[in-house]
Order: sequence, then structure tokens, then C-alpha cells
Amino acid sequence: MIVLPLLAGGSCDRTAGGETATADPPAARTERAAGQGERPLHFSGRVVAVGDGDTLDVLADEAPADAGRPDDRSRERRPVRVRLVEIDCPELGQPFGRKARQATSALCFGRTVRVDGTGVDTFGRVLGIVTLADGRSLNEELVRLGYAWWFRRYSRSETLRALEDAARAKRAGLWADRDPVPPWQWRDRSRNR
Repeated sequence: MIVLPLLAGGSCDRTAGGETATADPPAARTERAAGQGERPLHFSGRVVAVGDGDTLDVLADEAPADAGRPDDRSRERRPVRVRLVEIDCPELGQPFGRKARQATSALCFGRTVRVDGTGVDTFGRVLGIVTLADGRSLNEELVRLGYAWWFRRYSRSETLRALEDAARAKRAGLWADRDPVPPWQWRDRSRNR
């Protein structure tokens, strides 16, 4: 009986509703799309990991539309790695790196945030501004607390400039150090060793 549709040029890959089933399972399509650099740029979700002060993983509230049955979607979701734009926190191996990570964790770990992405970097991370549940910008809060530099090279934000100036004046966070080394200089020194 199955041979008959094949001989007639038909297909056995039909769903109960009569639609043709796809060759790839939904998970394969999702993985391929993610591997090609397709990332959501604007989304809300729960922060499930903090890599360092300016990098976190956010589990988006919604799974991709092609993720399968609704009860399968939670298994299909993968955290989206987000790199905070316009700021640069100390690296974990440099002074105040772990404190910057702790500050980020205290502000957002396990909580729902809004990500407004501006693009995707060469590492596949969504570059963005993260808004906390109370409406504050995580990017700005880290500069205000003294756990991030305003990344002048990639930002023209007068707000971030003013927040960094105020943190420096108060000697907040990393500004308590007599001679703090910006992370971009620290990374260059580490590469050249």
C-alpha cells in the first residue's frame, strides 16, 4: 500500500492534516540557523549565566517558531550570549575582574532582562544594551558602580562619560586602585607576553 503513492509520484511524508512533512527535524533547522550567525537582537529572558562583568547568557522567553510542539520548545531553547556594548569591564584575571562579575551577577543573575541588540560580534555574541526589570540600564549601572570603563572607542554616550567621571571622582569600584589598567590595554599586554 505504501508503494502506491511513491509510484504515483506522491510522498509518504504527509502529516494528519495533509501537509508535507519537512526533511529536517525542527532541532536541525534551529541548529543550522544558529550556526549561520542568526541571532535574535531584541528579546527578553532570564539571565542564566554571567561569564564576566560584561558578558552574560540570557535564556530568551520564546523559542524559535520552528522549534516543534509547544512542550518541546523549552528543550530547544539555548541561551543567547550577550556582550554589553559601550562599556568594558576588567577581565577576570586582572584587578577588579571578579568584583565586576559579582556586581553583574548581583544585578541580574536569575532575573528577567530586556536585550536591545545592535549587532553580532565575531564571536557570535549579541552586542546590546541590557535593561533590568526596574528599568535601569545594566551597562550604565556597571559604569556608575565603578566596575566598567566607558568604552570611548566604541561609544559617544555622554551619559556613560558622566557616569564614569562621577565614579572616578568618588573612587568607586576599580577607581579605588591607584593606577587602574583598562581591559583593552591589559588584553594587549597579555597577548604580547
